[in-house]
Amino acid sequence: MNKIFCLILLTLTAVSVEAQMSSLSNFLNENYQEGERAFLEKIYKNIDYPKSARDARRVGKLKVIIKITPRGQLKEIEFLNKLGYGLEEEVIRMINLVGNDWKKTDSDSLRTIELVFAFQLGGIPIIKGDINVTAEGVLCKSNKFYLSRFKKFMKKKKYEKAKKVTEELLRRDPDSEKYRELDKIVQENLKAVKSN
Repeated sequence: MNKIFCLILLTLTAVSVEAQMSSLSNFLNENYQEGERAFLEKIYKNIDYPKSARDARRVGKLKVIIKITPRGQLKEIEFLNKLGYGLEEEVIRMINLVGNDWKKTDSDSLRTIELVFAFQLGGIPIIKGDINVTAEGVLCKSNKFYLSRFKKFMKKKKYEKAKKVTEELLRRDPDSEKYRELDKIVQENLKAVKSN
């Protein structure tokens, strides 16, 4: 029974990821002058993992919304979260590089696209996005490692350290309900300690 459930869960996850990628692919093919392939080639040939981010072992998903005018020009870049250490600046540089190569439309409304840039260090990809950037030579700790640290800190009532762990986990996966719940638990404990 567990094997069937896991298989169904994996299938549903694969379908969800495939649908998301298909949607991105369709958007790029319909709106970018040279299509999806050219867009991604420009990004992957030119993107850099900033040294400051590598040195700080900063990993995570950086979510960005790009707004494009009907005339095919880049209007706005909006970050839904921040990672720091030059990663936002690098994404801005990449988006400006693909810049104004968008198709013109007859519509008067802005077109928007949400992209997820996933930054990670060496090894097996544990963080995935629309655009995946991996710096070789430096390994990052797994989510499992951080979850075990979280349990250890909570057990010892080291809530400030547990908070740093949940911040790291949320950088890696800002949409994770599980990590948000852990962060909420830590914040409640911190609040309780401060009120005593």
